[in-house]
Amino acid sequence: MGDVEIDPLAIEAWKLSLQDTLDNVKKMYQDPQELVTSLNRNISYWKKLQQDPLKILNAIGHIPKGKGQKKQISTLKIPLEVLKTCKQKPSLREKYECILDRYDELISLANLPAREKIEELIFVISEKENLIVTTKLALVINTNQQARKASTWEDLKDAINQLTKDDLIFLSDTQDVIIPELSKIIQLDRADLIIRNLSDNHSKWISFFANQTTTQQKKVKNDIFLEEVPPLVGIFRGFIGGDCSSQYSFPYPNDPHERVFFVKKIKNGKEKLKGYVSATEVLVNNQKALYVVTISGSKLGAGDTELILRGLDRAKDMLGVRYIVLPQPQKLEDLINFKPIRSVYEEYIKKGKLVSIIYQHKDLRNKIQKFVSSYNSADYDHMKNNSKGSIISLNNNTVLVQNILAHTSINVKMLHELGNNDIIDFLNELKKSDRESQLNCILSDKELCHNTAIIDFRYRQLTKELNDENWRVRQAAVNELGYINIKDISVQLKLAGALEDMFRDVREAAANALGHIKIKDSTVQLKLADALEDTVFSVRAAAAMALGQSKVEDITVQHKLADALLKDRDSYVRQTAAKALGQSKVEDLAVQIKLTDALRDREVLVCVAAARALVEIKPRNILVRLKIIENLKNDEGRFWEFEQALGPIEVEDLAVQIELADSLRDRDVLVRVAAAEALAEIEPRDILVRFKIIENLKNDKCLLQELEQALGPIKVEDLTIQLQIAKALQH
Repeated sequence: MGDVEIDPLAIEAWKLSLQDTLDNVKKMYQDPQELVTSLNRNISYWKKLQQDPLKILNAIGHIPKGKGQKKQISTLKIPLEVLKTCKQKPSLREKYECILDRYDELISLANLPAREKIEELIFVISEKENLIVTTKLALVINTNQQARKASTWEDLKDAINQLTKDDLIFLSDTQDVIIPELSKIIQLDRADLIIRNLSDNHSKWISFFANQTTTQQKKVKNDIFLEEVPPLVGIFRGFIGGDCSSQYSFPYPNDPHERVFFVKKIKNGKEKLKGYVSATEVLVNNQKALYVVTISGSKLGAGDTELILRGLDRAKDMLGVRYIVLPQPQKLEDLINFKPIRSVYEEYIKKGKLVSIIYQHKDLRNKIQKFVSSYNSADYDHMKNNSKGSIISLNNNTVLVQNILAHTSINVKMLHELGNNDIIDFLNELKKSDRESQLNCILSDKELCHNTAIIDFRYRQLTKELNDENWRVRQAAVNELGYINIKDISVQLKLAGALEDMFRDVREAAANALGHIKIKDSTVQLKLADALEDTVFSVRAAAAMALGQSKVEDITVQHKLADALLKDRDSYVRQTAAKALGQSKVEDLAVQIKLTDALRDREVLVCVAAARALVEIKPRNILVRLKIIENLKNDEGRFWEFEQALGPIEVEDLAVQIELADSLRDRDVLVRVAAAEALAEIEPRDILVRFKIIENLKNDKCLLQELEQALGPIKVEDLTIQLQIAKALQH
């Protein structure tokens, strides 16, 4: 089988071309870094042009069709011949230089710009030509580690000499490398068209070298293996395949229909990674198909690619698909960086049958496409760009199916074999790639989560990120700290500080995180309680929920929750506050009474939440239980639930009435008023109860007056009453 490789002579020619460019530009710039920064200045000249120089050139001497056209052409024969001579010059700059030199001979032509305008055009065109040339070096400097460190022209020349086939292939990738790198270098507004123009020029130049290939005959050995990896690992496929998939389209392995295989080779009994295969389960003719989007790896040859495609074809049943499908030929340049791999694709596509591709779970795929991240800027995996493909048909396919290992579950166990430093490096990469769910999966592993070195490292990293200037970074740090379930009070306090962040999402995340931790420290709980007054309802609700999860015991915090229950303008916040009080099993009498008042809330869900909270608390205080009865007198079903949970209350019972009368001495006015209302409803006739009412309200004349209006006046000077009181005291 022939293995297609880039001609080594073409690689050397490419490096010589770069060195020639270096020799031409080093007189213009002090060092390589100045060359890179100069691009913005040169582009600013380019942007000053209001019109395309080529359009201006074509407009010079133009004679519209119609009556008198032949006469005008005859009259202007000599200047038109001069213009024709100038237009035959090889470059646009030379054309304009010719026009400027022979300006007096062309003066009679229509649309001839002023001399000053032509001089300006020549200057800008020269700058553009210099820009196209310097872009070649700027991209090498920005993408090659050794070139990036070059401080002198000699250093850069040495770096160019060290460039390899892989560098040439890497810099041939317009979509994933050239356009993103130019976007980093060029910091001017509205420069998209200029970047596209520069990238097109660079692509044409470098393709001249990259497309010069040779074919070598090699014997194909069936010694490669495909191992399917989970999304946790698949997002790093670009590091294995030597392309930019992880940098510009990292999230696609999270599509449940996306399948990533690492290509391994056994050599001297050891496994070595050679590249990866990225594929998507799609529908073709209402049958499942595996759309093999790309195979990538600088160490994979045409023979390896042949084996991979044949292996996948043999494993269709195991993979649960009917067809193997490859992309359309015009897509290959964007999808496959390596010429040897691309050549095999091209051969199979020629023989394949063109079909329509239908993606599964399009809504989820669309969310992945639209996910905002600097690591998700490419569109070559978008559904609209992959609507058709070619079914391949393989004859005499003898590749062993056991060389393909497919699995889909996340395997964290493989990290147990790594040292702490390696695991920390891996976690850093997850963090940089915004892989929060995978990071959480690792940190929650029963063995890894107890690794003190890792946890300490995460604490340090995340507490720093709480002060990051980017609110999304702060939010991510808050979420992760909550998931780690920190017990360090100082870290909890820093986390609580995020409740005052200027961004609502960060404040809400902080409240959720503190709830997940189940805060026990009263200082942190008070900060959470303060968040019940946040201007955003979702933050207030999250704070209430967090307090419930923490089962607060602090009376001040419980009262703030009760106030939110009765006063918050949002029903969901009131509902959450009621649930939180139930979870905390509050014992404070005033708080319990506020809960009973919530049974009359205008929103039925709040009433239900308050009722469930009271059932959970099981209050024994008579006053609270009477308030429940009063507020549920029109809700027989829920009243029955309470009687089942708490037992019936006989209001005629003297002990019940005396307990109510004693509640008139409570320090909380809310309790005293509630007790008075209950006694007014019962209308106790027992002299001792009525005497206790007078005694307990001797300092509250207003409330006593209201009760006397309901019960009638009580004159303790009456001898009969005094005897009854004395008799009761004997018991």
